[in-house]
Amino acid sequence: MKTIFALLVSCIRLFAADDIGLTVTTKTNADTGAVITSQYFTRAGQTNLLSKTAVTNGVIQSRFYRFYHDGKVAADHLTVPGDGYVLIVTHNGFDMSFQSCSNELCSVLLHDKDDVLLDEFLGTNGVLAPIPSSDLRRVSDTSKILKGTKKDDP
Repeated sequence: MKTIFALLVSCIRLFAADDIGLTVTTKTNADTGAVITSQYFTRAGQTNLLSKTAVTNGVIQSRFYRFYHDGKVAADHLTVPGDGYVLIVTHNGFDMSFQSCSNELCSVLLHDKDDVLLDEFLGTNGVLAPIPSSDLRRVSDTSKILKGTKKDDP
């Protein structure tokens, strides 16, 4: 039930973000009793996050994230909460910053090789979702101003 609530909370934030799409699928493994929920997030019609959560008897067994940018895989992140196992693999020259709050992901930043912010994901109860494009532009512009790469408008 906690997992379903977390999923709903993360989805509520997305309804206000008209440029973010979400598709959810759920499968049950009859042999193990595990329920696997997959969430596919899109920004402007292009996948930017895949999230898979495996739950057995109401307990999260694993949570997997695959981050994308411009059709390329940027990174994979896998956690197994009960075992404390975390695996992070980056791909295609992207750089990722992960922030945890109370042992759950609460923020992820995706940068290119020149440290330009490309995407941001925020978490609620360990469930990540991309921020709206308007917020991403605002954060990116602020970052550029702080680095001195963008001039303030007069």
